[in-house]
Amino acid sequence: MMNVNVTIRFLALLLLSAALFACSKEAVVRQVEAVEPQPRDWNQFRGPDRNGIADGETFQSPWPAEGLTPIWKVAAGPGFSSPAYARNRIYNMFSSDSSEFLAALDPNTGAEIWRTNVGSEMQEMMGDGPRSTPTIDGDMVYALGSYGGFFAINATDGEVRWQVRLEELFQSATPRRGFCTSPLVDGDLVLFEVGGQVETVDEKRTFHTNIAAFDKLTGEKRWSFHLTPGSAGPSSPLVTTIDSVRQYIFATSRKLISFGVDGTVLWEHPIPPGVIAMPVLVDGNKIFVSSSTDQGCKLVEVTSDADSMRVTDLWANRVLRNHFSSSLYHDGYLYGFSNAQLRCVDVKTGKHTWVKRGYGKGSLIMANDHLIIISDRGKLVLGNLSPEGFEELSAFQALKGKSWTPPVIADGKIYLRNLEEMVCYDLP
Repeated sequence: MMNVNVTIRFLALLLLSAALFACSKEAVVRQVEAVEPQPRDWNQFRGPDRNGIADGETFQSPWPAEGLTPIWKVAAGPGFSSPAYARNRIYNMFSSDSSEFLAALDPNTGAEIWRTNVGSEMQEMMGDGPRSTPTIDGDMVYALGSYGGFFAINATDGEVRWQVRLEELFQSATPRRGFCTSPLVDGDLVLFEVGGQVETVDEKRTFHTNIAAFDKLTGEKRWSFHLTPGSAGPSSPLVTTIDSVRQYIFATSRKLISFGVDGTVLWEHPIPPGVIAMPVLVDGNKIFVSSSTDQGCKLVEVTSDADSMRVTDLWANRVLRNHFSSSLYHDGYLYGFSNAQLRCVDVKTGKHTWVKRGYGKGSLIMANDHLIIISDRGKLVLGNLSPEGFEELSAFQALKGKSWTPPVIADGKIYLRNLEEMVCYDLP
């Protein structure tokens, strides 16, 4: 009888252990799956699809003659990072007392909920503070400090889950204006250009850079790619699927490089130097990339050929010179700033259809079939979205001073920042 009871208890323990293992395995699988942003989130640089478009947002057009109604305004230390919105919170990066921080704010009041230190403050002639935009994925926020500290932070309480130091892992030298790129999360990976060392031999300097993918839950390096010569650039990566192949596209200092999920190089293609803006996906298999210099821009097409991919220039010219503001694409046309001119460009011909001056080196996004523009001096503009010509429908002074950060629209509100403050306006 005793042996029977022991056997029953042993079998019960085995069944319980198997059940617990299955549950824990299921939980892990759920954790590493890609977390889809909610319909009205703006969870990363340039929005949920990294294209500068806020789908699902509607508002009155034109806006009231006196401008939008401010909901709150708070002091925000120096920085150029864009806000990110998810989980009914705004996440913003700024500097204070010689340090950089990631902070969570209440979107209804602007009240700070928590802040976490992400490294020393970048002090630089163009403006102090962080440049990179945080990326929100589920209950994690990923933030890159100007000096190469990369952090996975609990979105609820600001606790650091894990961190890596690029200087330690890749001997990365800090770029002149700090690390500016914004991390990309896809599946169980978080990816960005991590930089590399600068070698000096006989007074000649050679720059190195690396592109790396980390496990988003643990910070373990999954793969990396070394590029020489090359230096860590400010452009942020693009993710897309072309001919059923998932790929991560980086605009480096010398070329476009596409990687598979496992780090395999799928294709490479030369581009003009001096790229700051993000690559722009056009019609599923074309990529637009622009230099910030007079070297110009180009549109390339990616096609499959047997077991490889081929990249072809469709056109290359100087029609757009994106500086720190990325272009956006809609229905056959690119809209973006060429230095201090807002332009619309036909992607078939590579020629502009109209030019609008008066906003300096502004930034723009798209929502509700309109262009929303912030001038480099804080004028907020609502414009029509048309290749036939530009019409300013509404405009008011939303900020003062240098305003180089693009607008963010989420859940019926628009968020703006400059080097001193952050403001939230209601969208009617």
